[in-house]
Amino acid sequence: MLFAGTDYTSGTLQTSWAATSGNDANRYVGQVNLADNTSNEWYVTGVQLEVGPVGTEFEHRSFGEELQLCKRYFQNHATTSAIQYMAFPYASFSGTKYFDLTWPVEMRAAPTVTVSSWQGNATPTVYNANQRACTLSGSTQFYANSSSTFTADAEL
Repeated sequence: MLFAGTDYTSGTLQTSWAATSGNDANRYVGQVNLADNTSNEWYVTGVQLEVGPVGTEFEHRSFGEELQLCKRYFQNHATTSAIQYMAFPYASFSGTKYFDLTWPVEMRAAPTVTVSSWQGNATPTVYNANQRACTLSGSTQFYANSSSTFTADAEL
């Protein structure tokens, strides 16, 4: 029971297994009332919601499949992760350096890209971020390696 009024919680707490006495006041004595405070939290896992009157078999996904699905919403490249992003560096005649970064999994929407650490003389500017990639630019030398850190966030 997630919550119950005093009609079900005002009785005596059962301390051993017993037959149902029919006394409603004893049913949920000692239970925490989830609805008594807006700060209360209830965690659920392993639930599958269905649309319509017919339920289907529970859908089991592997960790790898679930991780790929999560990457549609958030991707993190940090020092401890192997480089897994396709990167294409190039330069313009004006001297600006460019670096196209392609996400390993297409994101659900254009992400907000945050670069917090980068190799080279300067942290590049992010522009043209979309569901598949983004472009980084800078006026000095920069490059990605295993100590580069950036996130792409396309959460709801």
